[in-house]
Amino acid sequence: KKVKAAEARIGELVEANNDLVREDKRLNSIVATNRKSIQDIFVTIDKMKKEKKEEVEKLKVDLMHQKITTKELVDYYETQLMEMENKNGAIVPEERRNEIGEMVETI
Repeated sequence: KKVKAAEARIGELVEANNDLVREDKRLNSIVATNRKSIQDIFVTIDKMKKEKKEEVEKLKVDLMHQKITTKELVDYYETQLMEMENKNGAIVPEERRNEIGEMVETI
């Protein structure tokens, strides 16, 4: 009788152990999946940081080009004004000078 009870108990313990092994495998799988997801998130974050940095650099370059273009326009209008004043010693009318000044300020 005791042997039968012991064998039954051993069978229960073996089954319980198998359940624990299956649960351990299931949990390890979840952990591995979560690790992969977390890695993917960090890769995505790094990629986004790099893209934003590149975007900022591009905007800086664009801004520099705009500043250069603006300076060229200002220089052009100022040169036009000086040429008008120097041409035949003529003085540019105040009205025209103000117009050109407004254009330069707008730029």
